[in-house]
Amino acid sequence: MGVGETVEASLNHIRFQNDRGFLIGVFQSGKKEFAGLGNILRPEVGMEYRLYGKWVSDPKWGRQFKIKTHEAIVPQTTDGILRYIVRVAKWVGPKIGRRIVEQFGEQSLDVLRNKPERVSDKINGITIERAKEIQALIIANQEIESTLVELEGLIGGAGLRETLPFDLIKRWGGNAVAMLKENPYRLAEMKQVGFPSADRVAIERFQVQPRSIFRQQAAVVHFLKEKTEGDGHIWIETKALLTEVKRAIQCDCSEGLRRAVEKQAVVEDSGQLALWRMAKDEKFIADRVLELMTCN
Repeated sequence: MGVGETVEASLNHIRFQNDRGFLIGVFQSGKKEFAGLGNILRPEVGMEYRLYGKWVSDPKWGRQFKIKTHEAIVPQTTDGILRYIVRVAKWVGPKIGRRIVEQFGEQSLDVLRNKPERVSDKINGITIERAKEIQALIIANQEIESTLVELEGLIGGAGLRETLPFDLIKRWGGNAVAMLKENPYRLAEMKQVGFPSADRVAIERFQVQPRSIFRQQAAVVHFLKEKTEGDGHIWIETKALLTEVKRAIQCDCSEGLRRAVEKQAVVEDSGQLALWRMAKDEKFIADRVLELMTCN
């Protein structure tokens, strides 16, 4: 699945930004300025970006680029490298950044990525431990931005909320793609997704087989939540739930139930099922009540 059009541009100005990473900014591509809106990780004025998305026409603001995802373009000039280092490495301010660039020039990023001992030897104020932390941050930042692009290719245009890739990055970092490929039903754990949407994406995009144990487990947890959350019930008869799940997804989920119990997603007791966290809360309350009764 593609990510639409691609534009390479520098960020000139941020008009609006919120704490979830959404911004409205003014970008420069060649001699032309344009407005862009969407989510950017740690945006930095002056940085060069490769933006993926599409052009839209707004009645009030005119032509804008709607950003689906992005990646920072690794800078080649010393000025660009300085901005990049200060943006990515939280312990490097402009003063230390200038020392690094003055020392290593256009090779600064290569040295930071591959030879942290040279950084600690040449730059006062940076220990080998700190140099290795900077190295890890620069490598991780590039991995995360490429992961965002890959996530958009995997789940973009599937009817899921547009900020989902960023939340997946927050949860799993650069491992987000691997986590979804292993078990795409992890999407059901995310806000505003749920089992039906995760199931559709898992089958259409990840080619998950209908009898997958991950699908069985996710379905059991989903239907148990539907039956218990918000109506005061905690325990549901195992046989009745499995019958309902089988009717809904055309698959026996006994194996998925066993896995859900093993993974402490649900609890089974005397032919009854409960969500693990709800059963835990119930036991906590019962123990406190018993303590109070015993004290009296």
